[in-house]
Amino acid sequence: MVTLNDYLYNGDTILKIIQRYSADLKKSSQDTGNTVDLIHSNFLLRIEELLVHNDFLTSQSQSIRELYKY
Repeated sequence: MVTLNDYLYNGDTILKIIQRYSADLKKSSQDTGNTVDLIHSNFLLRIEELLVHNDFLTSQSQSIRELYKY
């Protein structure tokens, strides 16, 4: 079984940890037929999408702030 602790101490970013953990969890769930792990993997993919979108919005709002300074 894949556990999150396997990924926490490698020095990776949160996004990288979620990507690797989700991919390994999905592979493990397909090998064992565990649907809960598959659902968990899909949930982590959605969290990853939200983090990427949040990063995009943050950079855009920073650009708008810089524009209004001038």
